[in-house]
Amino acid sequence: MVKDYRENVLDTLKKLDEGKTDHIIDFTELFASLRGLESGKWIDSFHPGIYQSVIKKIERRILDRVIQQKNLVKRQRPEPNNLKSLKIVGKILKEIESMSCLTSIISSLFEHIQEIKSWAITPI
Repeated sequence: MVKDYRENVLDTLKKLDEGKTDHIIDFTELFASLRGLESGKWIDSFHPGIYQSVIKKIERRILDRVIQQKNLVKRQRPEPNNLKSLKIVGKILKEIESMSCLTSIISSLFEHIQEIKSWAITPI
């Protein structure tokens, strides 16, 4: 079971490392896998740092992704007459919303999510 969680997290890390915004990432599944890995914290008593290193790595990649998406939203300021821009911002907002489940693990994520939402819905 822990092996499955680890594989899911590593697969997500691979997608995040590629930096492509068109990858669909199931953040709810990632959250479940991270919670599952958390149950394996006891492994750290035998192999110090394994759990923490995985958590820190995924935290960094998620924050990198949300910052990348934040910058993209700021460049794509949604305009009512620009369908392409609206689609891009809509896709980003959908992904950002799906990341919300991770705020209990990555506390600084909440601030970024709120900033993106605020920026995206501010009247032009």
